[in-house]
Amino acid sequence: LAAGPLRLGYAPLHPRASNAHRQPSTAWALAAVAAGAATAVASDGKRQAGKRDAPVPSKLDLADLVEVRAKVVPGLTVLVIEASGDWQERLVEQACEALETGGADVDPYGVVLWPAAQVLAQAAAAYVAVALQTGLEERGGRLVPGSGGGVPKVLELGAGCGLASLAAARLGAEVLATDFRRLPLELLEEAARRQGLESRVRTALFDVCDESAALPEADLVIASDLVYEKVTAVAMAKRVAEARRRGSAVLIADIGRPNRRFFLEELGRLLPGAEADFSKCSGLAVQRSAGGAAPKSDTTKVRVEVLELPPGPATSTVKPESPCVLLRPPGHKHVL
Repeated sequence: LAAGPLRLGYAPLHPRASNAHRQPSTAWALAAVAAGAATAVASDGKRQAGKRDAPVPSKLDLADLVEVRAKVVPGLTVLVIEASGDWQERLVEQACEALETGGADVDPYGVVLWPAAQVLAQAAAAYVAVALQTGLEERGGRLVPGSGGGVPKVLELGAGCGLASLAAARLGAEVLATDFRRLPLELLEEAARRQGLESRVRTALFDVCDESAALPEADLVIASDLVYEKVTAVAMAKRVAEARRRGSAVLIADIGRPNRRFFLEELGRLLPGAEADFSKCSGLAVQRSAGGAAPKSDTTKVRVEVLELPPGPATSTVKPESPCVLLRPPGHKHVL
Protein backbone atom coordinates (compact mmCIF):
# COMPACT_ATOMS: atom_id res chain seq x y z
CA LEU A 1 0.00 0.00 0.00
CA ALA A 2 1.05 3.56 -0.61
CA ALA A 3 -0.74 5.55 2.08
CA GLY A 4 -3.66 5.39 4.46
CA PRO A 5 -5.53 2.28 5.56
CA LEU A 6 -7.06 1.58 2.16
CA ARG A 7 -6.04 0.48 -1.22
CA LEU A 8 -9.35 -0.31 -2.83
CA GLY A 9 -10.31 -2.85 -5.67
CA TYR A 10 -12.62 -3.45 -8.65
CA ALA A 11 -16.00 -1.95 -7.62
CA PRO A 12 -17.64 1.06 -5.96
CA LEU A 13 -17.44 0.00 -2.29
CA HIS A 14 -13.80 -0.93 -2.45
CA PRO A 15 -11.80 -0.21 -5.59
CA ARG A 16 -10.21 -3.65 -5.43
CA ALA A 17 -13.15 -6.02 -5.15
CA SER A 18 -16.87 -6.35 -5.80
CA ASN A 19 -19.37 -7.16 -3.09
CA ALA A 20 -21.08 -9.94 -5.00
CA HIS A 21 -18.89 -12.77 -3.67
CA ARG A 22 -18.63 -11.55 -0.07
CA GLN A 23 -20.51 -12.75 2.95
CA PRO A 24 -22.79 -9.95 4.25
CA SER A 25 -20.74 -9.55 7.43
CA THR A 26 -17.52 -9.15 5.46
CA ALA A 27 -19.11 -6.64 3.08
CA TRP A 28 -20.37 -4.59 6.03
CA ALA A 29 -16.97 -4.70 7.67
CA LEU A 30 -15.19 -3.54 4.53
CA ALA A 31 -17.67 -0.70 4.17
CA ALA A 32 -16.90 0.35 7.72
CA VAL A 33 -13.17 0.31 7.06
CA ALA A 34 -13.70 2.31 3.85
CA ALA A 35 -15.75 4.88 5.75
CA GLY A 36 -12.92 5.29 8.23
CA ALA A 37 -10.30 5.95 5.58
CA ALA A 38 -11.17 9.61 5.30
CA THR A 39 -10.31 10.17 8.95
CA ALA A 40 -6.84 8.65 8.59
CA VAL A 41 -5.41 11.16 6.13
CA ALA A 42 -5.40 14.89 6.85
CA SER A 43 -6.23 17.50 4.23
CA ASP A 44 -2.55 18.12 3.57
CA GLY A 45 -2.09 14.47 2.63
CA LYS A 46 -0.17 13.50 5.75
CA ARG A 47 -1.07 10.93 8.35
CA GLN A 48 -3.05 12.21 11.31
CA ALA A 49 -1.20 12.45 14.60
CA GLY A 50 -1.77 9.59 16.98
CA LYS A 51 -2.34 6.97 14.29
CA ARG A 52 -0.04 3.98 14.47
CA ASP A 53 0.38 0.69 12.67
CA ALA A 54 -0.83 -2.50 14.24
CA PRO A 55 2.22 -4.55 15.28
CA VAL A 56 3.52 -7.14 12.83
CA PRO A 57 3.95 -10.64 14.29
CA SER A 58 7.60 -11.31 15.15
CA LYS A 59 7.32 -14.56 13.23
CA LEU A 60 4.90 -15.24 10.40
CA ASP A 61 2.62 -18.22 10.98
CA LEU A 62 3.20 -20.66 8.11
CA ALA A 63 -0.42 -21.78 8.35
CA ASP A 64 -1.49 -18.26 7.38
CA LEU A 65 0.78 -18.04 4.32
CA VAL A 66 -0.53 -19.21 0.96
CA GLU A 67 1.65 -19.53 -2.13
CA VAL A 68 0.05 -18.34 -5.35
CA ARG A 69 1.71 -18.29 -8.76
CA ALA A 70 1.45 -15.71 -11.49
CA LYS A 71 2.31 -16.54 -15.09
CA VAL A 72 3.51 -13.05 -15.93
CA VAL A 73 4.84 -13.62 -19.45
CA PRO A 74 5.91 -16.79 -21.29
CA GLY A 75 8.82 -18.30 -19.38
CA LEU A 76 8.32 -16.16 -16.27
CA THR A 77 6.20 -17.56 -13.44
CA VAL A 78 6.53 -15.78 -10.10
CA LEU A 79 5.61 -17.03 -6.64
CA VAL A 80 3.72 -14.59 -4.43
CA ILE A 81 2.58 -15.09 -0.85
CA GLU A 82 -0.92 -14.04 0.20
CA ALA A 83 -2.63 -14.17 3.57
CA SER A 84 -4.95 -17.12 4.03
CA GLY A 85 -8.70 -16.53 3.86
CA ASP A 86 -8.98 -16.89 7.63
CA TRP A 87 -6.22 -14.34 8.17
CA GLN A 88 -7.88 -11.89 5.77
CA GLU A 89 -11.10 -12.20 7.78
CA ARG A 90 -9.26 -11.61 11.04
CA LEU A 91 -7.58 -8.51 9.62
CA VAL A 92 -10.96 -7.10 8.56
CA GLU A 93 -12.32 -7.70 12.08
CA GLN A 94 -9.26 -6.04 13.62
CA ALA A 95 -9.61 -3.06 11.26
CA CYS A 96 -13.24 -2.55 12.31
CA GLU A 97 -12.33 -2.87 15.98
CA ALA A 98 -9.56 -0.32 15.54
CA LEU A 99 -12.03 2.14 14.00
CA GLU A 100 -14.39 1.70 16.92
CA THR A 101 -11.77 1.95 19.68
CA GLY A 102 -9.27 4.33 18.11
CA GLY A 103 -6.59 1.67 18.34
CA ALA A 104 -3.72 0.87 15.99
CA ASP A 105 -4.46 1.02 12.28
CA VAL A 106 -4.98 -2.34 10.60
CA ASP A 107 -5.03 -2.56 6.81
CA PRO A 108 -6.27 -5.85 5.36
CA TYR A 109 -5.84 -4.93 1.72
CA GLY A 110 -2.10 -5.28 1.17
CA VAL A 111 -1.97 -9.00 1.97
CA VAL A 112 -3.58 -10.20 -1.28
CA LEU A 113 -2.81 -9.67 -4.93
CA TRP A 114 -4.97 -7.33 -7.02
CA PRO A 115 -5.43 -7.34 -10.83
CA ALA A 116 -3.64 -4.06 -11.54
CA ALA A 117 -0.45 -5.51 -10.02
CA GLN A 118 -0.52 -8.36 -12.54
CA VAL A 119 -0.40 -6.11 -15.58
CA LEU A 120 2.10 -3.83 -13.85
CA ALA A 121 4.34 -6.89 -13.53
CA GLN A 122 4.09 -7.44 -17.29
CA ALA A 123 4.95 -3.80 -17.98
CA ALA A 124 7.91 -3.85 -15.58
CA ALA A 125 9.16 -7.09 -17.15
CA ALA A 126 9.10 -5.48 -20.60
CA TYR A 127 11.19 -2.55 -19.34
CA VAL A 128 13.72 -4.68 -17.46
CA ALA A 129 14.23 -7.10 -20.37
CA VAL A 130 15.24 -4.30 -22.74
CA ALA A 131 17.27 -2.42 -20.11
CA LEU A 132 19.35 -5.52 -19.44
CA GLN A 133 20.01 -6.25 -23.12
CA THR A 134 20.61 -2.85 -24.67
CA GLY A 135 19.83 -0.21 -22.08
CA LEU A 136 17.18 2.45 -22.67
CA GLU A 137 17.52 6.04 -23.83
CA GLU A 138 14.96 8.81 -24.03
CA ARG A 139 14.80 10.23 -27.54
CA GLY A 140 12.03 12.24 -29.13
CA GLY A 141 9.80 11.80 -26.12
CA ARG A 142 10.07 7.99 -26.19
CA LEU A 143 12.16 5.30 -24.52
CA VAL A 144 14.15 3.43 -27.15
CA PRO A 145 16.88 0.75 -27.00
CA GLY A 146 20.28 2.18 -26.10
CA SER A 147 23.84 1.27 -26.89
CA GLY A 148 24.66 -0.83 -23.84
CA GLY A 149 22.73 -2.87 -21.32
CA GLY A 150 23.01 -2.72 -17.55
CA VAL A 151 21.20 -3.68 -14.37
CA PRO A 152 18.24 -1.32 -13.86
CA LYS A 153 17.18 -0.06 -10.44
CA VAL A 154 13.43 -0.40 -9.88
CA LEU A 155 11.38 1.32 -7.16
CA GLU A 156 7.85 0.10 -6.42
CA LEU A 157 5.45 2.31 -4.46
CA GLY A 158 2.60 0.68 -2.55
CA ALA A 159 4.02 -2.74 -3.38
CA GLY A 160 1.66 -4.88 -1.31
CA CYS A 161 2.51 -8.54 -1.95
CA GLY A 162 5.03 -7.33 -4.52
CA LEU A 163 4.39 -9.28 -7.71
CA ALA A 164 5.87 -6.58 -9.95
CA SER A 165 8.93 -6.21 -7.71
CA LEU A 166 9.50 -9.96 -7.65
CA ALA A 167 9.07 -10.24 -11.42
CA ALA A 168 11.60 -7.48 -12.03
CA ALA A 169 14.05 -9.13 -9.63
CA ARG A 170 13.59 -12.53 -11.26
CA LEU A 171 14.70 -10.96 -14.54
CA GLY A 172 17.80 -9.44 -12.94
CA ALA A 173 16.84 -5.95 -11.74
CA GLU A 174 17.81 -4.43 -8.40
CA VAL A 175 14.56 -3.66 -6.61
CA LEU A 176 13.44 -1.49 -3.70
CA ALA A 177 9.86 -2.40 -2.77
CA THR A 178 8.07 0.07 -0.51
CA ASP A 179 4.73 0.17 1.23
CA PHE A 180 2.92 2.25 3.83
CA ARG A 181 2.48 -0.89 5.95
CA ARG A 182 5.05 -3.33 7.28
CA LEU A 183 2.92 -6.50 7.05
CA PRO A 184 2.76 -6.70 3.22
CA LEU A 185 6.51 -6.23 3.08
CA GLU A 186 6.92 -9.20 5.44
CA LEU A 187 5.02 -11.36 2.94
CA LEU A 188 7.07 -9.96 0.06
CA GLU A 189 10.33 -10.69 1.86
CA GLU A 190 9.26 -14.28 2.51
CA ALA A 191 8.34 -14.75 -1.16
CA ALA A 192 11.73 -13.36 -2.18
CA ARG A 193 13.48 -15.72 0.24
CA ARG A 194 11.68 -18.76 -1.13
CA GLN A 195 12.82 -17.86 -4.65
CA GLY A 196 16.39 -16.96 -3.78
CA LEU A 197 15.89 -13.27 -4.52
CA GLU A 198 17.00 -11.78 -1.19
CA SER A 199 20.06 -10.17 -2.77
CA ARG A 200 18.00 -8.37 -5.42
CA VAL A 201 14.97 -7.25 -3.39
CA ARG A 202 15.14 -4.72 -0.57
CA THR A 203 12.10 -3.37 1.28
CA ALA A 204 11.37 -0.12 3.10
CA LEU A 205 8.45 1.76 4.61
CA PHE A 206 7.48 4.77 2.50
CA ASP A 207 4.37 6.98 2.46
CA VAL A 208 3.71 8.66 -0.89
CA CYS A 209 1.63 11.31 0.89
CA ASP A 210 4.51 12.39 3.12
CA GLU A 211 5.98 15.31 1.18
CA SER A 212 8.89 15.58 3.61
CA ALA A 213 10.26 12.26 2.32
CA ALA A 214 12.14 12.34 -0.99
CA LEU A 215 11.48 9.64 -3.53
CA PRO A 216 14.26 7.00 -3.43
CA GLU A 217 16.50 6.94 -6.49
CA ALA A 218 15.64 4.52 -9.32
CA ASP A 219 15.79 4.15 -13.09
CA LEU A 220 12.17 2.98 -13.10
CA VAL A 221 9.37 3.91 -10.66
CA ILE A 222 6.30 1.65 -10.68
CA ALA A 223 2.95 1.51 -8.88
CA SER A 224 -0.49 -0.06 -9.25
CA ASP A 225 -3.94 0.74 -7.90
CA LEU A 226 -2.87 3.89 -6.07
CA VAL A 227 -5.36 6.51 -7.28
CA TYR A 228 -8.24 5.16 -5.20
CA GLU A 229 -9.05 8.44 -3.39
CA LYS A 230 -8.45 12.08 -4.24
CA VAL A 231 -5.70 12.72 -1.68
CA THR A 232 -3.68 9.71 -2.80
CA ALA A 233 -4.30 10.43 -6.48
CA VAL A 234 -2.89 13.95 -6.13
CA ALA A 235 0.05 12.67 -4.07
CA MET A 236 0.83 10.07 -6.75
CA ALA A 237 0.84 12.76 -9.44
CA LYS A 238 3.41 14.69 -7.41
CA ARG A 239 5.55 11.57 -7.09
CA VAL A 240 5.36 10.89 -10.82
CA ALA A 241 6.43 14.47 -11.53
CA GLU A 242 9.27 14.11 -9.02
CA ALA A 243 10.44 10.93 -10.73
CA ARG A 244 10.26 12.37 -14.25
CA ARG A 245 12.11 15.57 -13.32
CA ARG A 246 15.08 13.57 -12.16
CA GLY A 247 15.03 11.33 -15.25
CA SER A 248 13.28 8.18 -14.03
CA ALA A 249 10.86 6.28 -16.24
CA VAL A 250 7.41 5.63 -14.72
CA LEU A 251 4.78 2.88 -14.95
CA ILE A 252 1.37 3.33 -13.27
CA ALA A 253 -1.26 0.58 -13.61
CA ASP A 254 -4.92 1.30 -12.89
CA ILE A 255 -8.29 -0.34 -13.57
CA GLY A 256 -10.15 2.94 -14.05
CA ARG A 257 -10.67 4.41 -10.61
CA PRO A 258 -13.01 7.45 -10.58
CA ASN A 259 -10.32 9.53 -8.88
CA ARG A 260 -7.91 8.96 -11.74
CA ARG A 261 -9.10 12.31 -13.09
CA PHE A 262 -7.58 14.12 -10.11
CA PHE A 263 -4.30 12.32 -10.75
CA LEU A 264 -4.30 13.38 -14.41
CA GLU A 265 -5.34 16.96 -13.62
CA GLU A 266 -2.51 17.38 -11.09
CA LEU A 267 0.00 15.67 -13.37
CA GLY A 268 -1.02 17.95 -16.23
CA ARG A 269 -0.43 20.96 -14.01
CA LEU A 270 2.98 19.73 -12.86
CA LEU A 271 4.16 18.31 -16.21
CA PRO A 272 2.21 20.18 -18.89
CA GLY A 273 4.15 18.56 -21.73
CA ALA A 274 3.76 14.97 -20.55
CA GLU A 275 1.89 12.49 -22.73
CA ALA A 276 -0.24 11.23 -19.82
CA ASP A 277 -2.56 8.78 -21.55
CA PHE A 278 -3.59 5.50 -19.91
CA SER A 279 -5.43 4.30 -23.01
CA LYS A 280 -2.29 3.67 -25.06
CA CYS A 281 -1.25 0.61 -23.04
CA SER A 282 -3.55 -2.03 -21.60
CA GLY A 283 -3.44 -5.65 -20.54
CA LEU A 284 -5.62 -8.33 -18.98
CA ALA A 285 -5.40 -9.83 -15.50
CA VAL A 286 -6.91 -13.28 -15.01
CA GLN A 287 -7.34 -14.88 -11.59
CA ARG A 288 -8.52 -18.46 -11.06
CA SER A 289 -7.98 -21.60 -9.02
CA ALA A 290 -5.15 -23.91 -10.04
CA GLY A 291 -5.64 -27.57 -10.91
CA GLY A 292 -7.89 -28.43 -13.81
CA ALA A 293 -10.54 -26.30 -15.44
CA ALA A 294 -11.85 -23.67 -13.09
CA PRO A 295 -15.59 -22.93 -13.11
CA LYS A 296 -16.60 -19.59 -14.58
CA SER A 297 -17.72 -18.42 -11.14
CA ASP A 298 -14.19 -19.01 -9.88
CA THR A 299 -12.46 -17.01 -12.63
CA THR A 300 -12.16 -13.23 -12.88
CA LYS A 301 -10.88 -11.21 -15.82
CA VAL A 302 -10.06 -7.52 -15.36
CA ARG A 303 -8.76 -5.11 -17.98
CA VAL A 304 -5.96 -2.91 -16.69
CA GLU A 305 -4.54 0.23 -18.26
CA VAL A 306 -0.96 1.39 -17.86
CA LEU A 307 0.48 4.88 -18.02
CA GLU A 308 4.07 4.69 -19.28
CA LEU A 309 6.16 7.85 -19.13
CA PRO A 310 7.79 8.21 -21.52
CA PRO A 311 6.17 5.63 -23.85
CA GLY A 312 8.47 2.68 -24.41
CA PRO A 313 8.74 -1.11 -24.04
CA ALA A 314 5.51 -1.60 -22.08
CA THR A 315 3.39 0.33 -24.56
CA SER A 316 4.64 -1.82 -27.43
CA THR A 317 4.61 -5.15 -25.53
CA VAL A 318 1.71 -5.39 -23.05
CA LYS A 319 -1.48 -6.58 -24.77
CA PRO A 320 -4.84 -7.99 -23.54
CA GLU A 321 -4.32 -10.97 -25.86
CA SER A 322 -1.44 -12.11 -23.62
CA PRO A 323 -2.87 -11.94 -20.08
CA CYS A 324 -1.09 -12.37 -16.79
CA VAL A 325 -2.72 -15.41 -15.16
CA LEU A 326 -2.78 -15.80 -11.38
CA LEU A 327 -3.35 -19.32 -10.07
CA ARG A 328 -4.58 -19.76 -6.50
CA PRO A 329 -4.56 -23.18 -4.77
CA PRO A 330 -7.94 -24.94 -4.57
CA GLY A 331 -9.83 -23.74 -1.52
CA HIS A 332 -7.92 -20.49 -1.20
CA LYS A 333 -9.99 -17.43 -2.01
CA HIS A 334 -9.65 -13.69 -2.24
CA VAL A 335 -11.91 -12.83 0.72
CA LEU A 336 -11.47 -9.08 0.35
